[in-house]
Amino acid sequence: MRRLKRHVRKPDGSPKFAERCVEPVPYSLNPDEITLHKAVLARAGEMEEFARAARRAQEREAIRLVATVLRKRSGSSRAALRATLQTRKANVDERAEEIELQREYMRALRRGETLPDDVQAQLERDAHRNYLSIVRMLGRQLRKLRDEAEILENLDDLLAACGSTPEPKMATMVSWLETVHGRAPEAKVIIFTEYVDTVDAIATHLEKTGYAGQVVRLTGESGMPRAERKQALQRFFGPDGRVLVTTDVAAEGMNLQEHCHHLLHFDLPWNPNRLEQRNGRIDRYGQTQTPIIAFLYAQDTYDGELLAMLIGKLEQEIKRIGSVGDVLGHIQAEAIERLLLEAPDDELAAVRAAEDDVDKALNVGRDPSKRLGTGEHDAAESESAEKAAERADREFVRLDVFVENAVRLAGGRVSRRGDTFSVQTPSTWIGGPVLSEYTGLRPPGTGDVEGVTAENLLHEEHTLVQAAARWVRGSRFDARDDHRLAFAVSSAIETPDLVASFIVTLRDGEGIEMQRLEAVQVERSLAASKDRDTDAAALRTESEAEIPTDLLTKVFGTWWEDARAAAEEEAMRRARAWRQAITTQRRGEDERLREEHRQWNEACREAILGEHRAQYEQRRLFPDRVAIPSRVLRQLRHHEERESQRRLFLDRRLRIEEPTVEPLGILLRVPRSMARGG
Repeated sequence: MRRLKRHVRKPDGSPKFAERCVEPVPYSLNPDEITLHKAVLARAGEMEEFARAARRAQEREAIRLVATVLRKRSGSSRAALRATLQTRKANVDERAEEIELQREYMRALRRGETLPDDVQAQLERDAHRNYLSIVRMLGRQLRKLRDEAEILENLDDLLAACGSTPEPKMATMVSWLETVHGRAPEAKVIIFTEYVDTVDAIATHLEKTGYAGQVVRLTGESGMPRAERKQALQRFFGPDGRVLVTTDVAAEGMNLQEHCHHLLHFDLPWNPNRLEQRNGRIDRYGQTQTPIIAFLYAQDTYDGELLAMLIGKLEQEIKRIGSVGDVLGHIQAEAIERLLLEAPDDELAAVRAAEDDVDKALNVGRDPSKRLGTGEHDAAESESAEKAAERADREFVRLDVFVENAVRLAGGRVSRRGDTFSVQTPSTWIGGPVLSEYTGLRPPGTGDVEGVTAENLLHEEHTLVQAAARWVRGSRFDARDDHRLAFAVSSAIETPDLVASFIVTLRDGEGIEMQRLEAVQVERSLAASKDRDTDAAALRTESEAEIPTDLLTKVFGTWWEDARAAAEEEAMRRARAWRQAITTQRRGEDERLREEHRQWNEACREAILGEHRAQYEQRRLFPDRVAIPSRVLRQLRHHEERESQRRLFLDRRLRIEEPTVEPLGILLRVPRSMARGG
C-alpha cells in the first residue's frame, strides 16, 4: 500500500497538501532571434554528424556535450550565449594540449544534474578544449567542416544583430510578474535559471523595470560564501525582497514553502528530476497556498515546443501516478535527452513525432497492475532500498553488493568470481566517465591484491558507485512523497513495527555529493534500532498476506508518526557518524595528497622553466633587468592557475557540510497472528 500526497487528509477530510498549478508562458522570438536560433540548431546538427563519425565513445560524448551547452545557453538568454561564444573563441586561440576533465563533474553535467556554478562554467570551457583536440585528431573529417573560428564569428555576428533591445523573453517575464503582483502585491517569486550569466541579466533587467531594490541574487559561485547566501535568503524573506533570481543552487536542500508559492522557470533543465528539485522548493509539506509554477518557452521552436509538451505530459502522469520517479520508469530521462538533441529541419513536425513516441511509452506503462494504491507490496523497491542501505562507513560498506543489486535492477548484468566481478553497465547509466562495461572490480579492503588498480577498486566516489546511487534515488524514489507507505505481514515478528528509509547526503567544499540510503527499524515503544544489519534485513520482509486498511489504521493509529520521527533522529545520528568517518579518512589522506601536489608542482615548474630557472629567480629580485621568453611566462602562468585550483581542491575536500536526511518511505510490518486475528 502506498499513500501519496493526494491521499493524505486532515481530520476534517480536506486535503493536507495543496495541489499545484502549472502555467506554460509562451513567448515569440523576433526575426533576428529566429535567424540566430536556426543557425544554432544547424550548428548543433553538424556537430551531431561529427559525433557519429568519431570512433571512441569519449570523443562522441565530448562533441555532444559542447553541442548541448551551445543549445541550452542559446535557449537561456543572450547573455548566456554571449559568454559561451566568448569562451569558445578564446579556446580556439589557445594551444592547451593537456586537458584534465573532472570526471564525476563531467558525468553530472552530461546528465543535467546540479553543479556549483563556477565548476559548471569551467567544465564547459574544458569540454570545448577537449572537443577542439578531437577535431584536430580526426583530420579528414575536419576538412569537411567549416573553420571553427569562422563559425563562432558568424554566430557572434548573428547575436550582435539582435541588438541591445530587450529580449522578448525578458519582456514576457516582466509581464508575468506584473500579473502576479497585480493579484497579490506582497507575493514573493522565485525565478530559476541554469546559468549565472542569465541570473545577472535578469537581475539587471528587473532593476530597470519596476523592481529596483527588490531583487535578490543567489548563485553557487565559490566567490559567494555560504554566509552571504544565507544573508541573501534572509533579505528575500524580509519585507524588501520580492523576487529571488537564482541558479539551481537553491533547487536542493532549501525549504522556501513557508515564504512563497510562486515559481518561474526562466529556462528549463533537460532533466525532469532536476525540474522537480526546483519545484520542490515550494511544492512540499508545509505549503499552505496553491503552488503556482510557471515556465517560459519559445513557441514555434523545436526546443521550446518539445519541452512544453514534455512538461504537460509529465504533469498529467504525476497527477495520475503521484511522482516523477514513477513516471520516468516509463519515459527515461535519457530518452528525453535524445529527443532534445535532435536538430530537425521541420521543427514542428518533429515535435509531433516526438509526442507520438512519448504517448507510446506512457501507454506501455499504463498497466493496471502497476498502479499505485492497490495495496501491493513493492518487493523490488524494498530490495533496492535494502541493498542501498548497506552502504556504511568504509569498514562496514559492501559496495560490491550495493552495485551488483542496483545494476541488476536497472537491467545490467553482473558476473562474479570470488571477490572479483564484472559489470555490463545498464544502458541508461552510460555516458561521460561511466563506461559500458567494467572488469576485475573488487570491494574496498582488497587493494593489496596484485594487479588491482584504482579503477578496479570500488569506493564511495567511484563513478559506477555514484551512478548506482543516483539511479536508486532518481528512478525508485521521489523526495516529494513525504508519506510513501508500504506494508508487510510477517510471521517472523511478534509485535508491529516500522522500517523508515531515508537518503543521506554529504556535500564537501567542492560541491561533490556522496549519498547513501539508511533504513531504521522502530518498535511501538519508539525505541529505534542501532543495528544497521538488522534494519537492512528488515527491508527483505516479504508480505505473507493482505491486510485491510482499517486494521492497519487500528494497529498503527498515530504512533507510527512518532516512530518515524524517532527513526529520522537515528538516521541523522548515523549520518553524522558517517560524516566523521569520511572527514577522518580524508584527513588521513591529506598529508600524502599534499606531498604529491608539492612534487607535481615542482616537476611542472622545472619542466616549464628549464634553462630559464636561474633567470626566473633573478627576475624576482631584478624584474627590469632579466628577460624571459613570453612563451615560458605564459606557460608558467597557466600552470600557476592550475596549481592554485588543485590547492583549493585539497582545502575544500576537507570541508564536509552538515549532512541532510530526506525521508523516502515507510514499511509497516504486522505480525501474521495479528493479521489473522484482526
